[in-house]
Amino acid sequence: MKIKFKEIFLLAKRHVVRAMTQNLALKMVASLLTLTLFALVAGESVQMSKRVNLEYITAEDMMIVNTVPFEFEIVLSGQKSAIGIVRGQDYYYKVDLTGVGVGTSRIRLDTRQLNLPRGVVVSSILPSRIYPKLEKVITKKVEVKLKLNVSDSILKQYTVRVEPSEIEIKGPEEKVSLISVIETESVDFPYISKSKTLDVNLLPVHVLIKMPGLPTGKVKVYIEKKK
Repeated sequence: MKIKFKEIFLLAKRHVVRAMTQNLALKMVASLLTLTLFALVAGESVQMSKRVNLEYITAEDMMIVNTVPFEFEIVLSGQKSAIGIVRGQDYYYKVDLTGVGVGTSRIRLDTRQLNLPRGVVVSSILPSRIYPKLEKVITKKVEVKLKLNVSDSILKQYTVRVEPSEIEIKGPEEKVSLISVIETESVDFPYISKSKTLDVNLLPVHVLIKMPGLPTGKVKVYIEKKK
């Protein structure tokens, strides 16, 4: 029997072409399904809540004297892919009060400052407004008053000196203007024969009032026996 090589070659060629065409069609269908599923998942609308940090900027001679929030919460909605970007980022909102005067201001929070991804919609803001109260910052020197647990008769036998005898305080004008003296904590008098130095804490006056020249909040008390 004579083998017809040309016919065999043509038959094999038809099988190879058919197999490649069928595989290509399957691959195209699979790719189309994959892209469709991806579009459905990426385009799915979801919601999430996000906390945003608040930062306040004031002029050097002004300060906030009331309680204000340092974060607010927003509820977002949008495509799952865009929401995923927001979920992994920290957001900061700056409240610029440098040109604001004394008194209470009403500030409306504007989420456009956050530069959220395209397609993300802000459904709600809580709080949507804040009310910072500003006051002028002043400095003032006040006397340091030492509180000793000792009778006058015993105290006459000693020389007692406090350093510094006066300190500078800094804070809101309304609070600082009312202070003329800062007292130390109560100290039990040590009975000594010569001299002694004590580190004594000053009593706190107000959380908004600082002592720039005395960061430790302590003064030196020098006690010396009179000859």
